[in-house]
Amino acid sequence: MPSRLPAELRLAVLEQLEPEDCFNFAITSKESWRISESLVRKHGKLFEELRVVETVRGERTVWNLLDRILDDPSTAKYVREIQLDVDRALCYDLGVQDPILLTRESARLPSETAARYDKACEEFCYDWFWDVPTINGELATGPDASPEFVNAKGSDSAVIATLLSMLPKLHTLRYTAGGEDYWLLHAFRCVARDVGPALPFQSLRNVSIAHYGTEGCMRWAWVHCIIRIPSMRSFTGNMIGGCWDEFPDDEDLLRSPPDLSGVTDLTFGYSNVEALAMDAIVRQCRDLKTFRYSNGGSSVAFEAYDPRYFIYRLWQYRSNTLEQLILEDDSDENRAEDTEAPLSIHPVYSLRTFEKLKSFACDLKDIVTGNEKDIMKELKKEEFQHEGITINTNNCACIFNVRALFPKSLEELHIGCNDFQLSLEDRIALLYEVLKSKERVLPNLKLVYLPVQESAELEEFKARAAAAGVEYKPISLVGKYDDIYRSV
Repeated sequence: MPSRLPAELRLAVLEQLEPEDCFNFAITSKESWRISESLVRKHGKLFEELRVVETVRGERTVWNLLDRILDDPSTAKYVREIQLDVDRALCYDLGVQDPILLTRESARLPSETAARYDKACEEFCYDWFWDVPTINGELATGPDASPEFVNAKGSDSAVIATLLSMLPKLHTLRYTAGGEDYWLLHAFRCVARDVGPALPFQSLRNVSIAHYGTEGCMRWAWVHCIIRIPSMRSFTGNMIGGCWDEFPDDEDLLRSPPDLSGVTDLTFGYSNVEALAMDAIVRQCRDLKTFRYSNGGSSVAFEAYDPRYFIYRLWQYRSNTLEQLILEDDSDENRAEDTEAPLSIHPVYSLRTFEKLKSFACDLKDIVTGNEKDIMKELKKEEFQHEGITINTNNCACIFNVRALFPKSLEELHIGCNDFQLSLEDRIALLYEVLKSKERVLPNLKLVYLPVQESAELEEFKARAAAAGVEYKPISLVGKYDDIYRSV
């Protein structure tokens, strides 16, 4: 910067820079720091205050932040993370008295305030948000669907969609649905249809969404729309559910070409997404490295859980990128083989072609050949020798073929045993079957996780493991298993 410019003019130029650029300039020399110190400290103070925004129970955080940005648009660039919890000041009509929660009457906004938000909706979002509003996947018509009506009654639905679209540097969103969520879903849907650089959310990289209750779900259309945002890299959803054909208005999105998403990490906690719907999601993620799924059962949705189909589709689309595949099922109540779903039974698909797979976890029944009844019926007594000690086992360790199933790249293997009443000998034999293949088949294997179901078994398990030459260390996964032993 030419030194002949007056200091105040140089400061005026610096004020036009992004906060990060201003800081980078300030540290180039003592003179630069002297000129820009006050501005750097101002940026630092605003960053400290606004970088992470979390809603506070009983406070109208969303409305207050929008007001502040409307008063001073430059403050929007400091917000990088925002967390919208379910107990934010939402609009409720409850039969109980709670001074924190709002009723329809207490939530209603003054007409001038509502008009201000209406103008913001029109100015920042109208061209691409409000043209085709939808509610629960269906076209919404009538005055009740207009942002003017939504704002006037005090709902945060349209306000949230407007606010988020005004945050150019927002990279992380954590959102819990709270009722009237159709405007935000519609915003994501519109961006998914036209991913041009002029649209909002162009810095958004990490999104976590969750259903607000203990039953029900957020529909899988949220996922399909969010992952299409070009900057997205990580998605986490809790209680996500639904089937393929429940969003007829999104057929153009569902049948769009594959590989349009840059998401590398997909996590579904306590969810129940139909296999065909998950297929539509996975086929979009061209660089998928991590896929985690925990079955939530019928309390989330009434779809059939088909882990073998998940594995098949991941093999079909992402066998050259996937590094971690975790499939968990605690409910064991809506499995595909127990339903009349058309995808009811799939064969076991080998993981050998997953070129980069390092971590794999699933239930034993998801990788065995045949169903549980046939397997248990044909078990035979067998013995094997290890370091001079005879180990008796029911033939469960031979139910699956280690050499045919697992890739050489595998480093961690977690085998669950839900509904398989395996004895300690069976579990040790299964562990031994994996470990004896390590040298030639699984050269990179470092850890094998095997659940111990009852504390009374622990001492005997330790003895059996030692007899099989297994070195073990106890670990704890809070909320998942009481006791797990890690074999090294």
